Amino acid sequence: MLPTRLSGSETHVSDTHPAGDGHDESAGDGHREASPVSFETFTTVVRRQLVLADESEATRVVRAVVTTLGERVDDDTARALAGSLPAEIQLFLARADSGQAFDYERFCRRVADRADTTPETAEYHAMVVLEQVADVTPHSTLARLEDVLPAAYDDLFALVDLSEKA
Repeated sequence: MLPTRLSGSETHVSDTHPAGDGHDESAGDGHREASPVSFETFTTVVRRQLVLADESEATRVVRAVVTTLGERVDDDTARALAGSLPAEIQLFLARADSGQAFDYERFCRRVADRADTTPETAEYHAMVVLEQVADVTPHSTLARLEDVLPAAYDDLFALVDLSEKA
């Protein structure tokens, strides 16, 4: 059983970009162009969404999810995904041993081991982190990520609203 989201208190990385700050909400084709966000902002949003104790716990969760995702996808996809993310998160992807084949259950166990939590909680953590990654990542990169992962990973995208990006 996954933890439930806090209704009414959802925060997204894009919520931290005030109007007129150069964060282009539309590229003329109906989708928002992503712009880089700071690591601090990214982890703060994750901490709030997951109701974590502090920034170090949020960093541990983000590192666990992103590193494990980087291990599962090929190197080219990891590099494409890194392009819209803060430099610190780019490093998590760059240091991952990309191209490994493991199932979704193993993905959740790896995240759990790294984040020091249960696989069920790790699954929800991964969904929230991916939701925030999606918030700053171009649609084409998200589509690529979804394409390279087996259908068993579809739950990972449960909180991602791809209709906003289409």
